[in-house]
Amino acid sequence: MHVPVNPPNKTMADNSEKFYTDLQETMDGISKKDMIILMGDFNARVSQPQHPTAFRTVGPFVVDVQNENGGRTMNSAIGFDWIVQNFNVNEKYSTLVQSLKEINNISQVATTSWIYNGLVKTLIDKRQIEYWGELGMEIENTIKQHDPATAYAIIRRLRGRRQNVENMPIHNKNEILLVNSKARLESWKEFYSELLNVNAIIVPILLDQIKSTSLSTMERHRQDKEPTLDVMQQALKQMKNRKAPGKDDITVELLKAGGMPVIRWLHDIFVDIWKNEQMVEDWSSAILIRLYKNKGDKKICDNYRGVLLLVVATKIFTRVVLNRIQLLIGKQLLVEQAGFRANRSTIDQIFVLKM
Repeated sequence: MHVPVNPPNKTMADNSEKFYTDLQETMDGISKKDMIILMGDFNARVSQPQHPTAFRTVGPFVVDVQNENGGRTMNSAIGFDWIVQNFNVNEKYSTLVQSLKEINNISQVATTSWIYNGLVKTLIDKRQIEYWGELGMEIENTIKQHDPATAYAIIRRLRGRRQNVENMPIHNKNEILLVNSKARLESWKEFYSELLNVNAIIVPILLDQIKSTSLSTMERHRQDKEPTLDVMQQALKQMKNRKAPGKDDITVELLKAGGMPVIRWLHDIFVDIWKNEQMVEDWSSAILIRLYKNKGDKKICDNYRGVLLLVVATKIFTRVVLNRIQLLIGKQLLVEQAGFRANRSTIDQIFVLKM
């Protein structure tokens, strides 16, 4: 690399000639297999090429004025099979300083013509190999740290975005294709209203046959007792992380990070609910989202699973109630009841039947 320091046109013409002569001698001693980059302030203005061979050296985006150093630069570039790199791309002027620099052709760069096809491609291939190696190590580390959610998130990102189902047309119950967003929303509302609100038939005779359970005085006192801070702390600890929040966007991790101040705040609210027997109105609201079942036509509503996102505080309250009645329910349920019971499973019952 040779870097001359701004040789003027008139006062240092002899030095300029000597520089290009020395450059010729230096280039004669360099192997053609080497990559050569010549950078410097040559004080050279390069005009439109006048010879057919010069079009390979300089592009069309130049100032149509050539000085002596510009001629020397062009002759050297043609002889060495170089590219004067300043004039290969046509760009708009973004600032006055940039436009002045480009108009005066300042800071030219000469480079061998095969650099783009060889070196750049090699660097890109090398970086791609490094990139996939880094991703593989990242996935492996997350699995070792027992964090499969992050690993699957990386894999989903590599697979690319799936088809967006939010704006996809759907069929209503009359098999009419709905394209309008408002019509689709009404169709979803109608579908889940019919799905979730089922008119159940209650037979009074069957209700009369169910024996009412009588509670002892001690058990009744235990059930009616207000929840304590220890009970609140246990219920919050039982909540699973990485679950979607409700309409308030408050996650389980956020409440756990709050520590005892948050537990005391929730305890005051729960005690008020316990005494007045009235739930917070916002806690009774839920967000209904739909998830594709990964089978069937995406335009059919029945191929989506509806999921209700409740407020996390509501889940904690139900956990407090569940922990309190779970011991009592376990004693009252029949032996044949296996689902939704601790240390039991319906699969075990099926296994017993097969035996």
